[in-house]
Amino acid sequence: MVSTGLGCFIYSGTGSVTRISVRENIIFAWKEENTVVSPVLWCRKMEKKICVLYADDDADDIEMFQEILREIDRSILFLYAADGLQALRVLREAIVLPDIVFLDINMPLINGKECLMEIRRDENLRTIPVVMYSTSSTEHEVVQCLELGASDYLCKAVNYNKLREDLESILKNLNSTKAYKIG
Repeated sequence: MVSTGLGCFIYSGTGSVTRISVRENIIFAWKEENTVVSPVLWCRKMEKKICVLYADDDADDIEMFQEILREIDRSILFLYAADGLQALRVLREAIVLPDIVFLDINMPLINGKECLMEIRRDENLRTIPVVMYSTSSTEHEVVQCLELGASDYLCKAVNYNKLREDLESILKNLNSTKAYKIG
């Protein structure tokens, strides 16, 4: 068990936790495996807060996404990953799973579609709503993502206000029903 100023967290993975830090409701833990120290991201979700994971390799898109989420509701817990492999790692090692995942399609290592397929294959992750988020708006791309199990498909908006409107709608639907519905 690891104790922080925010409470206690049970660590059940392999290796030993070497350092813990807490920043804005996100717990960062570093664990040691075979003398290699690697970061592990855990999310501690407080009551009635939404936890969002966003995977994208574009730092500017991540920054804008986070800024909009903070404008919508400062209590939203925001996690991000730079690629699909990192997103899967965060999901598989999280103590509390995010309420919704947004995946960019074009990412290194594991792209968004491959990440989506892995999420849908994993018994512990398959029920998490996943929204594909891409610059591509072709019908073929949208249909393919939905057939792979995406909950929805969101085109990257060129307009800040349009993205804010889209995210507010998705989160409102998520928050009001506790079960994401495409619509």
